[in-house]
Amino acid sequence: RHFTNGTANAEPEIVFYLNKDLPGPEVSRAEVIDAIESVGIAMEFVNFRVLEPRTREHAIIDNGIAAGVILGERRYDLRDLDFTAIDGSVTVNSAETSTGRATTIMGKDPVEGLVWAANELPKYGMYLRAGQFVVSGTVTVPLPVAAGDRARIAFTGLGAVDALFVE
Repeated sequence: RHFTNGTANAEPEIVFYLNKDLPGPEVSRAEVIDAIESVGIAMEFVNFRVLEPRTREHAIIDNGIAAGVILGERRYDLRDLDFTAIDGSVTVNSAETSTGRATTIMGKDPVEGLVWAANELPKYGMYLRAGQFVVSGTVTVPLPVAAGDRARIAFTGLGAVDALFVE
């Protein structure tokens, strides 16, 4: 509630766990793939925590819209995943559902978003580091959640994460 004034939007996200630094600004897709220790899923909650981000990219890089995240327990090897066959969904109160394909992220796949972040962060004096996890960006239209709501995100073949929101 502190971050979101009682409301937020729930998003299904792919999560990358890194085992190598990606200092950028000229990181290749192959280097990013090599740095991914494992892949998981998460429910991210977004709502502006700053009054007005300078740009869309600033809001993303600064996590200016991040209100929280629940990480799924299972982790997968990237080589075992085919993002063209993975759909994600978010459902609130067993009624409203939003769905999308993992390939909608950056117009290709979630790895492409990680490549972009690795090369964008140095502009702000930051870089992706070993030991960090990075959420990919939503694969669906986010759905609003508030106290009393139940939300579930799910990904084809990767499982689900459930949450009950309380005050």
